[in-house]
Amino acid sequence: MGLADVGGGIGVITLYCGECGDSTSECRFVCIGGCIASVKTWSIFEEEWRQVLDRAEIRAFKMDDFEHYRGEFAKWKDRPNEHRAFLAQLMTVLQKHLFVYLAASEPVYKTMDGKLVMRDDPYFDCLVAILDSASSYLESFELGEKVQIVFADYAEHSSPARQLLPEARGRVGGLGDRLVSDAYGCLSDVIPLQ
Repeated sequence: MGLADVGGGIGVITLYCGECGDSTSECRFVCIGGCIASVKTWSIFEEEWRQVLDRAEIRAFKMDDFEHYRGEFAKWKDRPNEHRAFLAQLMTVLQKHLFVYLAASEPVYKTMDGKLVMRDDPYFDCLVAILDSASSYLESFELGEKVQIVFADYAEHSSPARQLLPEARGRVGGLGDRLVSDAYGCLSDVIPLQ
């Protein structure tokens, strides 16, 4: 995977994260997924991804809506072959660009004294796991690259990462001095991917 050179020859790698579920919902699991690539690779990827979305007249890809034929994806409810073909086109773009994929999932509930009780904050544990994975990946490079993290924000809720990232960063060694920035935004404003 190539690195985009940014001032002084130091590469910047972007970690884009999206999540599903949160500790206040009725979800049984909280999940965070992410992809890491150089800024240059993200730029090429975004252009090709956007072409697939534009051909299908889709503004942004959100797996939950896609899978349940909601919103822009309702048009394929009676056309499953077109639905699957669209996803296959997107997966081809992903595979072509050799991203590093990260994922973490934590149950919202645990069993305590024979009863199902809500855990303190499974989202926090997922966030720490993603940051730890990203840090481990970055340690494999010896070029001194920095990382910028981008979190998707959703109309229905703001990313919990806004509040939790400072503490989560403190739990992951080696990432603090490499973090260039963190950003939050609507899928279609940040990158048309989730």
